[in-house]
Amino acid sequence: MPDLSSRRPPGRGQSGGGNEDTAAPPAPPPAPQASTSKVGRIRAILASPSGASLPKLCEATGWQSHSVRAAITGLRKGGARIEKAKDESGTALLHKSCEGFIL
Repeated sequence: MPDLSSRRPPGRGQSGGGNEDTAAPPAPPPAPQASTSKVGRIRAILASPSGASLPKLCEATGWQSHSVRAAITGLRKGGARIEKAKDESGTALLHKSCEGFIL
């Protein structure tokens, strides 16, 4: 039976060109950047201490209210803790809780 180990390309398996020691180390993964997506904008606005009203989120994303609500539901399902409160005028405000918010 023929010896197939000599047919392997260099650098693979036990037989190779011997250049495993001179190979460059793998590059580190890129640092996470701030999301520029519309959902990323919603996250950033909800992270502000004052929170955000639904009309403010609609204006920031250009989405209709049902789409913003769906995005908020998606964030909640992903582990974000988003709470609802009212300001002095009775307008409902949404804001993220500091604990349990997954970016």
